[in-house]
Amino acid sequence: MENEQNFQIELLCLDKSADLDKLMRFAFASSTRVIDKLCIQSGLLKILPDIRDSIVIASQIDFPDGLSSSISRSHDAMYSVRYGAKYVDLVINNVLLEDGQWGRIAQEVGSMQKMCAENNVVLRAVIEYSLHTSDILINLCEILLNNGVDTIINSTGRVVDNVTDNLLSCQSLKGATGINIVACGRLYTEKQLNLFKSIGIERFRMSFLPSVEKIVGKLV
Repeated sequence: MENEQNFQIELLCLDKSADLDKLMRFAFASSTRVIDKLCIQSGLLKILPDIRDSIVIASQIDFPDGLSSSISRSHDAMYSVRYGAKYVDLVINNVLLEDGQWGRIAQEVGSMQKMCAENNVVLRAVIEYSLHTSDILINLCEILLNNGVDTIINSTGRVVDNVTDNLLSCQSLKGATGINIVACGRLYTEKQLNLFKSIGIERFRMSFLPSVEKIVGKLV
């Protein structure tokens, strides 16, 4: 059966200490046509040596707070590439955002983008939309686009949010900048995903496996 909804779901494992059995459950779910990426913290990559080539892995850099040094974050990204990640998802430092340190953000993003491009890896940015004003987020998106990063994940999934607030934020950022958005939040039902699809958002990041399996069961 074709996926008429055109949803693409990224499965996020929030547990940084997940064992192999749990990762394998997430990895198996990620092999469907609707779920196209397994998103895990970089430290878990080495646990999956035998299946790295059969699924697409997005490595979460400095997850969830984004407060480590640029050197540490760069090493983390290079480690992820070495262990087979096809996507590097960089958590943007919330302190730098609030302080308006756009130059430092641009410098780090530009450096990371260069490394990723040289290794045929896609760099994306992870933000926490609920912690910042629209003006700050729009400025950030413009910096990202100017440095070759065309996709954001709009939440780490660790902050409790409201679906309506998430939807409005996506609509605002996409309308103002045209950036691609992976919606992440308390999304549990096909009806909720359809609300996002109505404003042009068709990629989602979910971490509650039972809900993902229920939705996927309808779509594949």
